[in-house]
Amino acid sequence: MKYPSIALMVAVAALMTVSTVHAQAPDLEKMDAVQRALPDGPVALVDGKPVSKDDFLFLYKSKLARMHLASGGKKLGKNVRIKAGIGTLAELVQREILSQLGNRRKLTVTQKEVQAAYDTQLQILIGEFTTEDNTPTEKDILERSGQTREGAIEDMHKALLVEKASKALADDKGVTLTDKEAREFYDKNKARFQRPGMLHLKQIFVRAESDKKKTADDSWEAAEKAIKKAQARFLVGESFDAIARSMSDGQDAEQGGDMGMRPTQTIPPIYVEKAGTMEIGATSEPFKSDQGWHILRLVGREGAADVPFEEAREWIKERLMQVKVAAAVEEYTQPIIEDVTRVQIFLQLRPVEETPAE
Repeated sequence: MKYPSIALMVAVAALMTVSTVHAQAPDLEKMDAVQRALPDGPVALVDGKPVSKDDFLFLYKSKLARMHLASGGKKLGKNVRIKAGIGTLAELVQREILSQLGNRRKLTVTQKEVQAAYDTQLQILIGEFTTEDNTPTEKDILERSGQTREGAIEDMHKALLVEKASKALADDKGVTLTDKEAREFYDKNKARFQRPGMLHLKQIFVRAESDKKKTADDSWEAAEKAIKKAQARFLVGESFDAIARSMSDGQDAEQGGDMGMRPTQTIPPIYVEKAGTMEIGATSEPFKSDQGWHILRLVGREGAADVPFEEAREWIKERLMQVKVAAAVEEYTQPIIEDVTRVQIFLQLRPVEETPAE
């Protein structure tokens, strides 16, 4: 069973500030309440070892960027930023405590483990930030995050050491999790274990895009003519797949417009609405969205259903184990954090009452 990556996400956060985040990051103006409070040197010392200001700033800005995106681009208030700063500082101090524990216990992290973890997280990030027009490379992600590959690898090594130290603490406490505990959680939270409805659709999509030679009206008129031509080809017996391959602007055109079986929440709502009125095997009339014109073919559907305990068991056990390990880590690190002879904090942050004119 996997133990929680308590600090692994610190290393991942070092890669997450890619172009999408930077493009929409909040304007901190380098003078927000947290940055004004930063000392000239390290933000903390843990048993004499510094937690650097650069590490703090990197993780702090990454947190704010993701919070900004999650909020839909809303301005982040002073208290939000201060709490993000407090959380960043606590995360880095705990990370340093666990890293030192791992070194004292001579826990080893092999180069193979580091490379595997790095490659896995890199592929996740590439997948998350791939768009219709661009798939970022490793170089893109590292450059836009402001890290070298060596720096990212070093962070990953430390994160894995922290993860192993967390596991060791859990083992010291005899932390275990039984099938009975997992079953009790499942029975109390059945609403959380529902498989969403699924739809298998094929599409022909003609995008309406204006360019230098066409006005917006001309572009929409051309898109409508194209989709009607596609419909006419289908009505005279040409296969849906062949038409999609030759005419569709969708990402799935090469697959004959096949979108595959997907959860309804990952499908455009207008598609879900149209499919709701169709029989399996039916093909829709052309319809318009805010992006262009579409024809859908409903291949299949599955209704929402409960996920059996047998399928959910390992996921539940892993999540509950994370909670238990986090408690063991907290029990070990909190007394150290509170011991002023071992941890000195040089960045003082306190939440304040928000002011409308901030």
